[in-house]
Amino acid sequence: PKHYGEEMPLLVVEVVSPNDSTADMTLKLDGFLQRGAVLAWLIDPERRSVTFWRKGRRPTIAKDGDEIANLPEMPGFVCRVK
Repeated sequence: PKHYGEEMPLLVVEVVSPNDSTADMTLKLDGFLQRGAVLAWLIDPERRSVTFWRKGRRPTIAKDGDEIANLPEMPGFVCRVK
């Protein structure tokens, strides 16, 4: 398709590949947030981390062993970073 649909999902997830730059991926996720997504995650398998953005807040980094939980946008959701 030449454009994305009108509705944005609550959560957008991107996984960093060896050919991706973090800056490019961050810009892509920021675009999703500007178009209406509420949460955006950037998963970096090499660093074993998840950087996540919540609309209107600074990014948070969860590292190996951390738990992403208690997000008001996703009640009951729990994810351990491994």
